[in-house]
Amino acid sequence: MKYKISIFLFLLFCFAAKSQAPNIQWKKAFGGSLNDVAYSVAQTSDGGYIIAGTTNSTQGNITVSHGNNDLWIVKTDGSGNLQWQKSFGGTGSEQARSVITTADGGYIVAGFTSSNNGHVTYNQGSNDYWVIKLDSTGNLQWQKTYGGGGNDMANSICQTSDGGYIIAGFSNSSSGDITNPKGNNDYWIVKTDALGNLVWQKSLGGDNNDKATEIKQTKDGGYIVAGDSTSSIGDPSTPPYGFADFWIVKISTTGNIIWEKRYGGSQNDFTYSVKSTTDDGFIVAGYTFSVNGHISGSIGPSDAWLLKLDQSGNLQWEKSLGGQTYDAARSVIQTSDGGYLIAGDSASTNGIPSGNNGTIDFYVVKLSNTGNILWHKCLGGDNTDYGMQIIQTSDGGAVIVGETNTFNNGQVTGSFGGKDFWVVKLESVLSTEETPAKNKISVYPNPAKDFIYIENLPNNSTVTMTDISGRKIFSENYSDAKISVEVSQYQKGIYILQAEHEGKEILTHKIIVSK
Repeated sequence: MKYKISIFLFLLFCFAAKSQAPNIQWKKAFGGSLNDVAYSVAQTSDGGYIIAGTTNSTQGNITVSHGNNDLWIVKTDGSGNLQWQKSFGGTGSEQARSVITTADGGYIVAGFTSSNNGHVTYNQGSNDYWVIKLDSTGNLQWQKTYGGGGNDMANSICQTSDGGYIIAGFSNSSSGDITNPKGNNDYWIVKTDALGNLVWQKSLGGDNNDKATEIKQTKDGGYIVAGDSTSSIGDPSTPPYGFADFWIVKISTTGNIIWEKRYGGSQNDFTYSVKSTTDDGFIVAGYTFSVNGHISGSIGPSDAWLLKLDQSGNLQWEKSLGGQTYDAARSVIQTSDGGYLIAGDSASTNGIPSGNNGTIDFYVVKLSNTGNILWHKCLGGDNTDYGMQIIQTSDGGAVIVGETNTFNNGQVTGSFGGKDFWVVKLESVLSTEETPAKNKISVYPNPAKDFIYIENLPNNSTVTMTDISGRKIFSENYSDAKISVEVSQYQKGIYILQAEHEGKEILTHKIIVSK
């Protein structure tokens, strides 16, 4: 058995060595002397970053403390330098789990709160969903709580095509905003308008624990929700494969189940992330303790686990990644070259990933669009460093955020003690022939009111524009190297600009149309 594992690891190393892992461009720690944990990051229209998490520090970068734990927001420039920071909360505990930029240039943050004072105006139970809307400089515009008499914890938020928001997490309440609860904990989906007013809410689940971790709007206007389930009856129509399984649910614009799929083995399988893919399917990431069922190639007691699903949720392929100890994936994205990036944390010193710097490291793995490993990288110091979310940046690189408990050694510098926000920027994570830096395509201005200009396009490139729901609103083929695209007729908001040349995507750019 050991001989087979050695051969398997050798083949993985040989394959992974074909591509070079990117270098660190910069890295930053933010926090105080106690515990500060970053859960979410988004790139801003000025090329900087907005980072959200929680803090119970009262010094260092933190200037105001409201209670036990505060929701903490950090804004940086494009080089990771601190521009401003804000803490929000009451005398209880708050956590931010998800932050995104909004069409008006501000930010929306989702998490949970146990407070009933300070910035929190109303709490219905132990913990409520808490959503705060900020302007571009971090000033509070409005805040809303949603929940009942039990624990209600939001993990994910995204802006919807109608300008409102969709929020996902879990609830064990049976009162307040919650109607028709199904079990101990349910997926709880909340749809609001642009001002945070409740439009509809749905409980999804069965007789036991069902916890949603991420939600995204799909091209048809509905939503994809990922999480895990231990239920044996109810909305999960397939009997459990083990203790906890991946549970992926596609719902309509009003929250009705279109399809649901369950994947796993005989042990615990926990889901963290889901994204739509360019073929109208889905990529899902988490980690598994199983070595059977849908899981193949598992090496350690816990491995990162990746699922590729078609548009109906059917399994196309799956991949286990890890060594002979602990490995977990917490975030997955599809990159603009069609491949995938996963980020998480690893205690392994062999397998995929390898090169651990301490007890537990951030790790990043790049895969092709068919799940083949292209490269992998560990990041951290001599203590515990947990990677929470990864995003691709406009220059073709990537940013990973999470927590570091390392005090100024290894790759961690500038830390304050306890746990700190840790932000790492990597150079290009794209395939060499499709790296924006090589094509040198430039897009300006952004935000734009009347026209956007694109320079250095290859001959016979196709340029498309889609709205936030994925609906294609513009497509044109160009033979000129410099073009203009009129945007004055579009509504204010966020759009995705893409360019394709000879069947390859050479540009993906977020455009903000302002009025």
